[in-house]
Amino acid sequence: MGTAGKFIQSGLWAYSRHPNYLGEILQWSGLFLSACSLMRGAQHLSVVSPFFLWFLLRHVSGIPILEQQTLKKWGSDPAFQNYIKNTPLLWPCLKFK
Repeated sequence: MGTAGKFIQSGLWAYSRHPNYLGEILQWSGLFLSACSLMRGAQHLSVVSPFFLWFLLRHVSGIPILEQQTLKKWGSDPAFQNYIKNTPLLWPCLKFK
């Protein structure tokens, strides 16, 4: 309510600018890890899949495109500039007090 057209900076987005992509990367990595004990021989080459997904989302399709769109839309907003400065792109950093 009243948030249409605003960037998200609360909830998971307070810790990562792209938590949805982080979740997808972790999901596929977890699936690989859970299947490792059943893999034999060349099946271990499937480790490439989570790394390939990370590479595509981080450097090719997902994040670069969204970052460009958000900078175009909110790049001049001081609150957004502060958000980018203080919020990790993908991997959250633990903050200790």
